[in-house]
Amino acid sequence: MQTKILMSFSALFLAALGIGALFLTQGILIHYGTYAGTFSVIILKVVGGVLLGFAVLNWTARAALSGGASGRPLALGNFVHFALVTLALWRPVAARTAGGAKFLTVAVLYTIFAVWFAVVLFSKPNPDKPSSPS
Repeated sequence: MQTKILMSFSALFLAALGIGALFLTQGILIHYGTYAGTFSVIILKVVGGVLLGFAVLNWTARAALSGGASGRPLALGNFVHFALVTLALWRPVAARTAGGAKFLTVAVLYTIFAVWFAVVLFSKPNPDKPSSPS
């Protein structure tokens, strides 16, 4: 399975979210009606750092993920991240307490990545194809 596209798209998506969380922290909190106190700002900046770290990890490993022994931990970490955030995002969307179309868009994108990483993680790698495409 070709995973370079998955890793590239997920890296760009996570980088956008991470940079936004790091540099637009107070604006994001105010936009969603959350008090922009010290604790909230710190937590959102930590989340932004984690997202940016995942983005860098995915970008640098985009040609190496093959689903084999060396790529499995990377696929597992991404799957867990995207699956758990997907579950967290859909609950307020289903209850109609989330912030509209933007929130729904992020929930849908997270769902797509969760399913895509699940396919990579739980499918057997093809030994006939090289692990790092040219």
